[in-house]
Amino acid sequence: SYQAGVKQLSIQTLAPSLCLQLKRFESHRNAGPNGGQQSFKVDTHVTFPAWLNMAPYMASNVRRSDGGKTVEKGSSGSAGGSSNGCTAQDDASDSPEMSGVEPAWYRLYAVVVHHGRLDSGHYTSFVRRGGDWFRCDDASVVMVDESVVLSCQAYLLLYTCSP
Repeated sequence: SYQAGVKQLSIQTLAPSLCLQLKRFESHRNAGPNGGQQSFKVDTHVTFPAWLNMAPYMASNVRRSDGGKTVEKGSSGSAGGSSNGCTAQDDASDSPEMSGVEPAWYRLYAVVVHHGRLDSGHYTSFVRRGGDWFRCDDASVVMVDESVVLSCQAYLLLYTCSP
């Protein structure tokens, strides 16, 4: 008989830094007598925020199903929030479902970009210092606008807790 399954990941305690790697490659098994694999780079643009609220992903704030009954967010025994002092920003929570939950804000501080093909290319980075963003390449460091950073083809996103 068919049974629907749900897989869910939540975070118990937030770290001071958060590194997100975006999947920028795909591999497909070749059909035919020789088999093998074919890999290629994925250049699809992925939108990412300058500020990321991790509160919706905290174990204490997640709605989940336990043995057929739904457990409401915040009923896991802890009082919600981030468990590490990651708060800040006056925007409060970014969804009505999270109202009343302490936000856990992370601020983007660096982005790594790969230019080129899967088997060759070059890495550059964007790094924030204070309120300014800089593009770092092998031979130069140039100040850029945040909009340039947020529109790049990111490979790695690095966030820091904003207490």
